[in-house]
Amino acid sequence: MEQGTPGAITKNTDGTSIYTNNKYKLSFSFPSTWNIGDNRIDYGTFQLFNYPADLEARWQKGMNKIEVVMIEEFKPTLDPRATVTETTVAGVSAYRSEYREAHAEDDFASFVSYAFIVPSAPNEYLHVTISGSPENYPVLENLIKSFKWL
Repeated sequence: MEQGTPGAITKNTDGTSIYTNNKYKLSFSFPSTWNIGDNRIDYGTFQLFNYPADLEARWQKGMNKIEVVMIEEFKPTLDPRATVTETTVAGVSAYRSEYREAHAEDDFASFVSYAFIVPSAPNEYLHVTISGSPENYPVLENLIKSFKWL
């Protein structure tokens, strides 16, 4: 895969899709009903969202965005206010961080994020984050559980 080449996406009959990136030798599944934004994990991010792509109004309850981002400098969390715990993702040591702002006007001040090294690229790290309505955070947890190294 050359830099900026999109990952492959295949649909399953069970209502999920599988994202596969051959450069980083990884795959994970996500709900097929979610929209794909950017699909260039090796040159930016891979984004999923559960609201209309042309949404111009303020985000509403029930709306979420998931971003999968490659970074070169490891940080257990991108927000110092988050609670961080150690865990594993597909057999790799990882950090899970969570921040919920109780008095936020919208849910996008809250997030759950995972950070871990990519075994096929030991100098690169992956951050996988969901922001928005906490009611949809299980979507991220299922995505993380589906992670596989190829």
